[in-house]
Amino acid sequence: MTKKDIILEICKETPHISQQFIEEVVDLFFTELSMCLSKEGSVELRGFGNFVCKKRLAYMGVNPKSQERIYVPSKKIIIFKPSHSLKKALIYHQVEKKKFLSEIYKDWSRFKR
Repeated sequence: MTKKDIILEICKETPHISQQFIEEVVDLFFTELSMCLSKEGSVELRGFGNFVCKKRLAYMGVNPKSQERIYVPSKKIIIFKPSHSLKKALIYHQVEKKKFLSEIYKDWSRFKR
């Protein structure tokens, strides 16, 4: 699923909200998520999961073709740990789309324009 698919799904669920507004909100969400990860190193979305930025240490790797040893520098990686409720929903397929959305967003009316 792409970002565009997410926007279209939200548009189907909320026909009273313009697609342009939904695109702006989704873009803002991903921008804010990226900024928080770069500044604070973690983002917790209750009922969904945690994103954590960790540093992977440098190591000596091996080129599989030439068997040459190469230095791989340290880098930051993002780890996602799903919440218990999301794991349960994925494993048992018990959460319906509308029920899941209504649990996360209790009142859609505040987004009406």
